[in-house]
Amino acid sequence: MLGIEPKRPRCIRGALQKLRQDPKRVESRAVPLSGRVRGIPALFINGVSRLMVLSKTKAVPIAIGTLQTLRELRWPLGVSSMSLVGALITAGVADNLRAANPARAVFFVATNGNDGWSGHLVTPNRRKTDGPLATVERAVKTTRELRRKSSGVLSSPVEIQIRDGTYFLPEPLVLGPEDSGLKISAYEQEQPVLSGGRRIEGWKEAHVEGKRFWTAQLPEVRSGKWFFRELWVNGKRATRARHPNHGYLTIAELPDKTPDWTQGHTRIRFREGDFLAWPSVTNADVVAMTRWVESRLPVVSVVDKERIISFSKRSVFELMPGDLYYAEGALDFLDEPGEWCLDRAGSLYYMPRPGESITNIEAIAPVLDQVLRLEGRPESGNFIERLRFSGLTFSHTEWSLPETPLTGNEKPEISPEPQPEIGGFAQAAIGVSGAVWGKGARNCVFEECHFVHLGNYGLDLGCGCFRDQILGCELSDLGAGGIKIGETRIREMADEQARENEIRDCSISDGGKMFQSAIGIWLGQTPSNRIVHNLIHDFFYTGISVGWTWGYGPSLATNNLIAYNEVHHIGVKSDGDGPILSDMGGIYTLGRQTGTTIDHNLWRDIAGVRYGGWGIYFDEGSSGILAKNNIVYRTTHGGFHQHYGETNMVWNNIFAFARDHQLQHTRPEPHRSLSFQTNIVYFDSGVLLAGDWSGDRFEMDHNLYFDTRSGTNTGAFPLGAGTWKQWQARAHDRNSILADPLFAAEKENDFQLRPGSPAFQIGFRPIDLRNIGPDTSPEPVRLHRFQFTSGHMGTLFTITLYTTNQAQAEAAAEAAFQRVAALEDVMSDYRADSELMRLCDQPWGKPVQVGEDLFDALEQAQKYARLSGGAFDVTVGPYVRLWRFGRKRKVLPTSDELATAAKAVGYEKLRLNAKNRSVTLLAPNMRLDLGGIGKGYAADQALKVLNSRDIRRALVAASGDIAIGDPPPEQKGWKVDITGIGRHDDKAVRSILLHNCGISTSGDTEQFIEIGGVRYSHIIAPKTGLGLTNRIQATVIAPNATMTDGLDNTLCVLGPQRALSLVEKLPGTGAMILVKDGEQTRAFVSKRFKRLLSNHE
Repeated sequence: MLGIEPKRPRCIRGALQKLRQDPKRVESRAVPLSGRVRGIPALFINGVSRLMVLSKTKAVPIAIGTLQTLRELRWPLGVSSMSLVGALITAGVADNLRAANPARAVFFVATNGNDGWSGHLVTPNRRKTDGPLATVERAVKTTRELRRKSSGVLSSPVEIQIRDGTYFLPEPLVLGPEDSGLKISAYEQEQPVLSGGRRIEGWKEAHVEGKRFWTAQLPEVRSGKWFFRELWVNGKRATRARHPNHGYLTIAELPDKTPDWTQGHTRIRFREGDFLAWPSVTNADVVAMTRWVESRLPVVSVVDKERIISFSKRSVFELMPGDLYYAEGALDFLDEPGEWCLDRAGSLYYMPRPGESITNIEAIAPVLDQVLRLEGRPESGNFIERLRFSGLTFSHTEWSLPETPLTGNEKPEISPEPQPEIGGFAQAAIGVSGAVWGKGARNCVFEECHFVHLGNYGLDLGCGCFRDQILGCELSDLGAGGIKIGETRIREMADEQARENEIRDCSISDGGKMFQSAIGIWLGQTPSNRIVHNLIHDFFYTGISVGWTWGYGPSLATNNLIAYNEVHHIGVKSDGDGPILSDMGGIYTLGRQTGTTIDHNLWRDIAGVRYGGWGIYFDEGSSGILAKNNIVYRTTHGGFHQHYGETNMVWNNIFAFARDHQLQHTRPEPHRSLSFQTNIVYFDSGVLLAGDWSGDRFEMDHNLYFDTRSGTNTGAFPLGAGTWKQWQARAHDRNSILADPLFAAEKENDFQLRPGSPAFQIGFRPIDLRNIGPDTSPEPVRLHRFQFTSGHMGTLFTITLYTTNQAQAEAAAEAAFQRVAALEDVMSDYRADSELMRLCDQPWGKPVQVGEDLFDALEQAQKYARLSGGAFDVTVGPYVRLWRFGRKRKVLPTSDELATAAKAVGYEKLRLNAKNRSVTLLAPNMRLDLGGIGKGYAADQALKVLNSRDIRRALVAASGDIAIGDPPPEQKGWKVDITGIGRHDDKAVRSILLHNCGISTSGDTEQFIEIGGVRYSHIIAPKTGLGLTNRIQATVIAPNATMTDGLDNTLCVLGPQRALSLVEKLPGTGAMILVKDGEQTRAFVSKRFKRLLSNHE
């Protein structure tokens, strides 16, 4: 290594003094570097503005600034004894050296920065004369100035590092070709947010018609310069005031007829009682769903007498009676905590959530529709290249339907064409842009970025975007969809085509908040992309969409790879919202796609409202696609559908548990359309085939089919296209078999094949999906075990959880216990002031509106009452009161007392109305008792609270009712011991490993009474009003603790044979029933419970 040493002087102080006298007179020459100064590698100074540390292998730059800064850093400049092996003191030579071998230029941005500072310091210096920059915009300008000074020649990267905090942008940050090579990243592990929004301040409390609000005045809204339809309060999306608060209304009629289905409506007729001409209703938008799109329709009038709502825009397509809709935005709708409303006079209203304070509210409303724009110019060959964005969060944007026609590149190619008078787009919310938008971006990377709290798509890379990567990013809380790659039009010039991009290890969820027809990942006219190892869930429409050519015309969407992705809850969300749209798929394709492969993906829980909830959906013209090694289950309308296309191959897949039909083929064509081979189709409802399977221009063979209802009976097999014999006579499935494939545990979604499976006879190869979804392994986090106990509902609730620190554990446990305490206030039958008891005190025959928790618990209870034929019954309160009295006095209820109580008992005497969340008691003196389901329900709710705080490895035990989350670290499950039936038998008769389920045990081991030599259990038979006298104990495993709590007593009442018959009918449910007769104990075990025991014992 060579350094540059001045002839004299030979110490840093002397060198600096010489430089101050006359920098130009200092001569320099190259000398070998050797030695160290007090353990520090040799140093040299570029002028007076930059310090570099030289090691044996390379020069390491330290961005410093001024001599004053050096002193403040306490660098030992005054130590004259320091020998300097090499120091550059000549300003001119320094400039030359900087251009030839520049220091790595790093500029810092912080909320406590100043755009007048250098940006070279991470924090402000003590005298506040230098430090980080204040804005990202200034940092970008600084990097451009650096490039200009260097004549654009920089051999080292230029980087902007952003500190923690939210940076509100006055306009989108625009990067162009001159910024190529720039890296913008989060400083270390901090989480900066680039926001397109603005904080709302000046809140005051107000009361309107008895409602308590917080209000703020926005002059820009009053003057017409600003309006918004989204708001985030304290880091959460607030709900724009909505009617109804939850769920949807249905269109009664259409007063006008349209020329054809592609022409929309401007008026609808609502059902009696659904809508009113509220004073503020013209501030509202109706969001109407039809076919596969939503329409956002501003209300102009409501005529109560005719039940007609009129709009200023027309719907995208013809609406139909029964279509779903809701309204939002009117002050009259503002009636629930977390809702807000903005009127055109500039008044913003917000109804606070519990626990929120007006003194520390952070409310952010969107101003910009984009946060970041990458503006290359591919049409002239001028690209923006090698940008890297790392650890950034992009938030708070909103995209609204335009008031003027879209033109040029903004106008998507789709029919019907977007127009200002139409309230949406014909598919995929295709005209909605991304919060981050790119054109002509090449070899750019987004890594570990967060696109959250947005009103549009997250990322939109269009014309000329080539070999870009989106790696390990999170996209959630999205007004529209996740990522768009490509365009709707076909570009002839290769440089203008979007191609060869990669989306890997991303989590994309919770979309369609504003535009319900948006998609998780959309690939338009773009070839050779890789969509791999992603998790996509909770969209109202499609998970992944590929292609944009309807029919057999030209298409660019070829050679795309869709592999190792998990896509679930499409059409219907995880919280049960939906379905609201139709004609969708876990993956949806269009047009010719030679070379496109769909391999090793999981597609599940996909639902359409009228039709079209398919797993793999080859729509119009889809051709040349290979779908292999996929698992598809729980769809409403089929695991696979081909509308029409040619030479598609569907090989070695599993399709299971579609509701209406399993496979669909719609249009017969003269060419070979489909090869369907070595697949397993497993179902328990509907038929095998739907649509039109005439013409026989398809190949179906070497498949395994199994209907759990008909088994291998070919005569009873529900083919849906004639009989099995007729089907084979048409040369289809001649080498296929009807047989149970012997899945490991299909009801638990385990589709691995057991040894000896007949599927091997057809050449089926096992599908290993252990590596699907994002790879989150690079950064292992050490989790610690914590346990907390608190008394509620007459027992102890124990929470065991794993997390990184005690503070987080304590806060989460406290929140979970508060949730349980709140539920006790709702469901207790010991407290006269509980919501349940207040309900029971209401006059019988009168509908009473109740809270969500009570209604939900009663709804669950009624479900188990119907399933068990009344063996479970929450109306047994009168019996329970008699037995409580009898236990105290050790006397049985009299026959007259039981007969009187019986008049008020019977689950059919309890009526629930989900539409208005009301409960009606249909007999006098009814008393409801949720003791048979309440603890399990509370345990589930407590677990949900923990999950909402990112604690998923947790267990909540409420005595014998346990809600179980993800397993402990490096374990297969939580070990649960099942004890014997004897009161003092604490020895576990079974041990089992469980995760993501509930388990409950009930019997008379602890609670019983002996009267007249007869032992009576605390479990009461609703049909007789008497406690059980047989010694019985039931342990139930089911998807949640609410279900297990509701079933354990029920199974004891039914007795072992009837109990097992019920359990075998319930998905994901297993039970073990112990019956003690003298000294003998007999065990009755369901099939699923046996499998669990054999796997984990």
